[in-house]
Amino acid sequence: MRRWTERMPCDSCGYSKTVANIEREIDGKNVCVELCERCLLEGSPRNDNWLRDILARKERGDRKARSDVCPNCEMTEDEIGSENRPGCSTCYEFFESVIEKLIRESQQGEKKHKGKKPGQSV
Repeated sequence: MRRWTERMPCDSCGYSKTVANIEREIDGKNVCVELCERCLLEGSPRNDNWLRDILARKERGDRKARSDVCPNCEMTEDEIGSENRPGCSTCYEFFESVIEKLIRESQQGEKKHKGKKPGQSV
């Protein structure tokens, strides 16, 4: 295994928080596939055909889109839910439905903030 000096993008989805690299000889060539945690768990790292598919997509520049990771700050949908805040301005657009749901839950069904004591004048 080689050591990382910086995080490499996942060869399957393009997400840059890789957690593993798989090195194997496939078709007489030594190959290395960098994977994020989600792709590693969803995939079949011991299956050579699965690895060939990832390598072919990588060569074409075609990556599996991840709908749960902000393309700007790499914050996930789960992190926004647990921290109750977006990571950057792009998150507001990318996770619009998630953020609206969080607002509705915290504001008793309303989409806009009505203050600590709605209906009372200050």
